[in-house]
Amino acid sequence: MARRLDSRAPGFAEAFAALVADTRENAADVSAEVAAIIARVRAEGFAAVADFTRRFDQLDIGEADVEVAPAERAAAAARVAPAVRDALALAAERI
Repeated sequence: MARRLDSRAPGFAEAFAALVADTRENAADVSAEVAAIIARVRAEGFAAVADFTRRFDQLDIGEADVEVAPAERAAAAARVAPAVRDALALAAERI
């Protein structure tokens, strides 16, 4: 059953932490799948990424499709609000 959380509601942080903890405890099979995906990407590089993109997103990509120039990355990062950057950093930590 889906749960809906409102980040503005009192107790959001506790409810979110409980949701994340609950999800991690019940997801051993997901952890194994993720570990296998990571291992394959480490071993095969972009070829594995392209294969997973076809499989999960039904999209054929080439390296040129996903390449982002350093100047483009810097310009995009400069447009991101600090709160959003903080949220992304937190998400990356959790991953």
